[in-house]
Amino acid sequence: MNKIKNSVTASPEPEVILIRPSIQDWGIQSYMRSITIPHGILTLAAHLISKGITVALIDEAAEQDPDNKLRQYLKKRTPVCVGISAISGKQIENGIRFSSIVRGFDQNIPIVWGGSHPTILPEMTARDPLVDIVVYGEGDLSFPELVQRLIMNKSFEDINGLCFANDANKLIKTNPAPEYNINEIPDLPYHLLKMEKYILGKKKKYITRYFEVVSSKGCSFKCSFCYNSIKQTKYSKKNLDKIMNDIRFLVDNYNIDGLSFMDENFTIDQKRIIDICLQLIKMNIKLHIRAGGRVDLFSKFDNETIEIMKKAGFYHFAFGIESGSPKTLEMMNKKITLDQIYQVIETINKNGFMATYNFMGGIPHETIAEYKKTLKLIYNIFQNSRHIIFPIMGPSYYTPFPGTVLFDQAVETGHIPPDNLGDWSNVAYINKDVDMPWISDEFKALMVKSRQVIVEINKKFTGYDASITDADLFPLKELF
Repeated sequence: MNKIKNSVTASPEPEVILIRPSIQDWGIQSYMRSITIPHGILTLAAHLISKGITVALIDEAAEQDPDNKLRQYLKKRTPVCVGISAISGKQIENGIRFSSIVRGFDQNIPIVWGGSHPTILPEMTARDPLVDIVVYGEGDLSFPELVQRLIMNKSFEDINGLCFANDANKLIKTNPAPEYNINEIPDLPYHLLKMEKYILGKKKKYITRYFEVVSSKGCSFKCSFCYNSIKQTKYSKKNLDKIMNDIRFLVDNYNIDGLSFMDENFTIDQKRIIDICLQLIKMNIKLHIRAGGRVDLFSKFDNETIEIMKKAGFYHFAFGIESGSPKTLEMMNKKITLDQIYQVIETINKNGFMATYNFMGGIPHETIAEYKKTLKLIYNIFQNSRHIIFPIMGPSYYTPFPGTVLFDQAVETGHIPPDNLGDWSNVAYINKDVDMPWISDEFKALMVKSRQVIVEINKKFTGYDASITDADLFPLKELF
C-alpha cells in the first residue's frame, strides 16, 4: 500500500523500534520470579545492527512507563517502522495499545507484527486496522529485508514470509521464508536492554544473578495441542564454540551465577549436552544451571551423564508432563509413558535436583475421571519430592490454537474461535474465565478448585528447609 512504500522519509540513521508487550497484567507480572529475555526482538535487533540500522527496544515488562518511552522515541525521529511481537492472549491487547500510540502519532509509520500469534493467523492479523504488515514464521531473513526495502522506498511484495494488503486492498501472503542458520545470528546487542532488570532474579534461593541463553531452536515432536507442532521449524543447534562464547561473555561482563537454557527441547541431543558440560568443567565456569526437556529423553540418560551434568552445575529441570492419564497423553500425542514419568521423578529426587512439572487439563474428550489421574500424579509428586521449590506448574487451562489437531476437535465440540485480532486478547491458558464449551461445568469447576489447592500447596514447598506434612496435602487428595 502506498502509505507504506512511499510516505516514510528515512533519517540519516534510520531507526526501527521493536516492542515486546507484556504477556500478563501488572498484578501477575509483579509476582513473577524474574523477567524473561525478549529473545525474539533482541535477535531481530542483532540482524538489523549488523546491517548498519539503529534500533531501539521496548520490553514492557522491564519498563516503568513503556507508553511514554515509545512516545519519546517517536518524537525524536520518524522510525522506518515499528515492530511488535505477540503471542495469543494478553500480549495482543497490550500490542494493540502500542499500535494505537504509533497510529495516533503518525498514521504513515508502518506497523509490523510478528511472533507466534501472527504466524498462526497471519491473514486475520493483517486485516486489523492497526497492523500494516505481518512477518510470519522466522523473521531472521524476512524482517531485515523488509526494513531495507522500506528505507529505500522499494516494493516488498516479493519478500518471503510476509502478509499484507496491497494497493488494491487485496490481502497478499507470500511464500514462507526459508529456515535461517542459527549459527549465523550476529552477537546479541545486550546493551539495548536494561540488563539488571533481567539478571537480578526475584525469589531465587540458590542464585543471585540469573540469565538466559538459547542454544538451539525447533522441536521435532508433534504434541496435538502445541503451537510448535504447526511451526514446522526443524531442530537445529548452535555449535559448541558459539555456545561457550555466549556463556563466557555473560559471566565476564555481567557476573552471572545462574543460567537457564531456554531451548524448546534441550534434552534432544544427549551427546551435545555432555559436550557442553565437559566444556563448562574444563573452562572452570561455576554456574547453577536449569533447562527444560522431555521425560522420555531424560529417562534415557545414564548415571554417567547425570553425574557430568551435576558436576557442570545443572540443578533444575522443567518437564512438560501435562497429564497422569495414559489415555489423555495419547490424545495429546505426547509419546511418553507413566513409567518414564515415574523414572524421571525418581532420578530427580535421588540426585537432589530441583524440578518443575508442567500440567494441563480440559482438552477435548478428556473426562473428569482422566483428569483425576492427573491430580493423583501431582499428589504423588508432592508426596515424594518435598525438597523441591514450587514443583507444580498448572494444570493450565487448555487453549485451542488454530492449526493444531486439538483445535479442530474443540471446534467440533462447541468452541467458537475469535474472528478478529482484538478478541484473541481474551484467550489465555491461565484465565479461568475463558470459555471451554467442550468440557462440562462440573469439570471446569474441578479444574478451578484443583488449581487453587495446588497453588496453596506449592507455597509450602520452599526447598530442603520446608516442613510439609500429609495434612498439607490432604485438600488435594480429597479431589480425586
